[in-house]
Amino acid sequence: MTGSTLIRRVLVGVLLSIAWLAPGEAIAVPPPPEQVAADCDAPTYASDQLVCHDPELLELDRRMRSLLAQLDLEAVAAARRDVESQPSWFRRRSLCAFADAHAACLRAMYVDRISTLEALTPSDPPAGE
Repeated sequence: MTGSTLIRRVLVGVLLSIAWLAPGEAIAVPPPPEQVAADCDAPTYASDQLVCHDPELLELDRRMRSLLAQLDLEAVAAARRDVESQPSWFRRRSLCAFADAHAACLRAMYVDRISTLEALTPSDPPAGE
Protein backbone atom coordinates (compact mmCIF):
# COMPACT_ATOMS: atom_id res chain seq x y z
CA MET A 1 0.00 0.00 0.00
CA THR A 2 1.43 3.38 -0.97
CA GLY A 3 1.64 6.28 1.44
CA SER A 4 -1.03 8.26 -0.41
CA THR A 5 -3.40 5.26 -0.40
CA LEU A 6 -2.93 4.87 3.34
CA ILE A 7 -3.58 8.55 3.93
CA ARG A 8 -6.75 8.43 1.84
CA ARG A 9 -8.00 5.43 3.82
CA VAL A 10 -7.28 7.15 7.12
CA LEU A 11 -9.05 10.32 5.96
CA VAL A 12 -12.08 8.32 4.84
CA GLY A 13 -12.12 6.61 8.24
CA VAL A 14 -11.97 9.93 10.04
CA LEU A 15 -14.75 11.38 7.89
CA LEU A 16 -16.94 8.33 8.50
CA SER A 17 -16.29 8.61 12.25
CA ILE A 18 -17.34 12.25 12.20
CA ALA A 19 -20.54 11.33 10.36
CA TRP A 20 -21.54 9.11 13.30
CA LEU A 21 -21.22 11.88 15.88
CA ALA A 22 -24.39 13.27 17.36
CA PRO A 23 -25.25 16.75 16.07
CA GLY A 24 -23.38 19.36 18.06
CA GLU A 25 -20.55 17.01 19.13
CA ALA A 26 -17.12 18.14 18.10
CA ILE A 27 -13.75 16.49 17.88
CA ALA A 28 -10.79 18.47 19.16
CA VAL A 29 -8.01 18.17 16.60
CA PRO A 30 -4.79 20.00 17.31
CA PRO A 31 -3.49 22.23 14.54
CA PRO A 32 -0.58 20.85 12.56
CA PRO A 33 2.87 22.06 13.58
CA GLU A 34 4.01 25.21 11.81
CA GLN A 35 6.64 24.26 9.23
CA VAL A 36 8.30 25.94 6.28
CA ALA A 37 10.30 22.97 4.94
CA ALA A 38 10.45 19.20 5.36
CA ASP A 39 11.14 17.97 8.88
CA CYS A 40 13.29 14.87 8.41
CA ASP A 41 13.98 14.51 12.14
CA ALA A 42 10.33 13.73 12.85
CA PRO A 43 8.40 13.64 9.55
CA THR A 44 4.72 14.17 10.37
CA TYR A 45 3.27 14.71 6.94
CA ALA A 46 3.16 12.20 4.08
CA SER A 47 4.94 14.75 1.90
CA ASP A 48 7.72 15.12 4.48
CA GLN A 49 8.16 11.35 4.58
CA LEU A 50 8.45 11.24 0.80
CA VAL A 51 10.85 14.21 0.63
CA CYS A 52 13.06 12.77 3.37
CA HIS A 53 13.39 9.40 1.61
CA ASP A 54 13.79 10.63 -1.98
CA PRO A 55 17.32 11.95 -2.70
CA GLU A 56 16.17 14.30 -5.48
CA LEU A 57 13.36 15.82 -3.41
CA LEU A 58 15.62 16.08 -0.37
CA GLU A 59 18.17 18.01 -2.44
CA LEU A 60 15.43 20.36 -3.67
CA ASP A 61 14.34 20.93 -0.06
CA ARG A 62 17.95 21.69 0.93
CA ARG A 63 18.34 24.11 -2.01
CA MET A 64 15.16 25.90 -0.97
CA ARG A 65 16.37 26.14 2.66
CA SER A 66 19.67 27.60 1.46
CA LEU A 67 17.85 30.30 -0.51
CA LEU A 68 15.55 31.05 2.42
CA ALA A 69 18.63 31.62 4.60
CA GLN A 70 19.81 34.30 2.16
CA LEU A 71 16.79 36.56 2.34
CA ASP A 72 14.17 37.89 4.71
CA LEU A 73 11.21 36.31 2.95
CA GLU A 74 8.77 37.40 5.65
CA ALA A 75 9.61 41.06 4.98
CA VAL A 76 9.50 40.55 1.22
CA ALA A 77 6.12 38.79 1.41
CA ALA A 78 4.74 41.53 3.66
CA ALA A 79 5.86 44.23 1.20
CA ARG A 80 4.82 42.48 -2.01
CA ARG A 81 1.42 40.95 -2.58
CA ASP A 82 2.76 38.73 -5.38
CA VAL A 83 5.10 36.83 -3.05
CA GLU A 84 3.62 33.96 -1.07
CA SER A 85 4.77 33.50 2.52
CA GLN A 86 6.73 30.33 3.24
CA PRO A 87 4.13 28.87 5.65
CA SER A 88 1.44 29.42 3.02
CA TRP A 89 3.60 27.76 0.36
CA PHE A 90 4.28 24.84 2.72
CA ARG A 91 0.55 24.29 3.33
CA ARG A 92 0.00 24.28 -0.45
CA ARG A 93 2.94 21.89 -0.88
CA SER A 94 1.33 19.52 1.62
CA LEU A 95 -1.70 19.19 -0.66
CA CYS A 96 0.50 17.16 -3.01
CA ALA A 97 -0.21 14.21 -0.71
CA PHE A 98 -3.63 14.02 -2.38
CA ALA A 99 -2.25 14.06 -5.94
CA ASP A 100 -2.06 10.84 -7.93
CA ALA A 101 1.57 11.66 -8.76
CA HIS A 102 2.67 12.74 -5.27
CA ALA A 103 6.42 12.90 -6.02
CA ALA A 104 5.92 14.74 -9.33
CA CYS A 105 3.66 17.26 -7.61
CA LEU A 106 6.26 17.88 -4.91
CA ARG A 107 9.03 18.19 -7.49
CA ALA A 108 7.04 20.81 -9.40
CA MET A 109 6.25 22.71 -6.19
CA TYR A 110 9.91 22.82 -5.17
CA VAL A 111 11.18 23.79 -8.62
CA ASP A 112 8.66 26.63 -8.78
CA ARG A 113 9.46 27.81 -5.24
CA ILE A 114 13.21 27.70 -5.84
CA SER A 115 12.76 29.72 -9.03
CA THR A 116 10.77 32.35 -7.09
CA LEU A 117 13.33 32.49 -4.27
CA GLU A 118 16.23 32.79 -6.73
CA ALA A 119 14.50 35.74 -8.38
CA LEU A 120 14.12 37.42 -4.97
CA THR A 121 17.63 36.67 -3.70
CA PRO A 122 19.99 39.62 -4.15
CA SER A 123 22.93 38.62 -6.30
CA ASP A 124 26.48 39.64 -5.50
CA PRO A 125 27.77 42.49 -7.69
CA PRO A 126 30.37 41.50 -10.28
CA ALA A 127 33.99 41.73 -9.11
CA GLY A 128 35.49 45.19 -9.51
CA GLU A 129 32.30 47.19 -8.90
